[in-house]
Amino acid sequence: GFERLRWMPDGRRLVAKLLPDGLTVEEAGAMMLPVPECTASSKACTAVEVGATLKEATEGPRLDSLFVNRYLSDLALLDVATGREASLATGVRPVWFEPSPDGSQVAYAEMMDVPETSVWEQMHRLAVVSMETGRESYSAPGIGFSIATTISWSPDGRRLAYTASSYECRVVDLASGDCA
Repeated sequence: GFERLRWMPDGRRLVAKLLPDGLTVEEAGAMMLPVPECTASSKACTAVEVGATLKEATEGPRLDSLFVNRYLSDLALLDVATGREASLATGVRPVWFEPSPDGSQVAYAEMMDVPETSVWEQMHRLAVVSMETGRESYSAPGIGFSIATTISWSPDGRRLAYTASSYECRVVDLASGDCA
């Protein structure tokens, strides 16, 4: 797996982002933004070196698809004692995920698109998945998140709070779908 892990409230399981099933590290790497060669050395990369790498990368696929694909992964529930893995969501692009306080669900923000106007204001889909069945119980597409996307559950697990691209806090009631 890669990126962050989140403990479940029971202290026995973890939610993790894993390399998508059936995709090799090399194949996943080819779908993402390239890393400038200068990062292999101890010196800092110059803007010219980074710019040249991005220019070369965008001569084929568009920059936004390379940026979005860096999040491509499967969300899985890992049992620490047995090593068993249970799939929660496959082939998604979660930039942030958070288990519910009671451990019955996980919420995640999935990157969908990067507007040409700004890489800092990405379009996402907010989703909630059952830990038991892997089925979505809530989905809201077309949400503008900032680069500092966060999701937080209310203590009773009935609402989600997140930061929008306008840096405003939004609260979603999961039963009604109302957003304030």
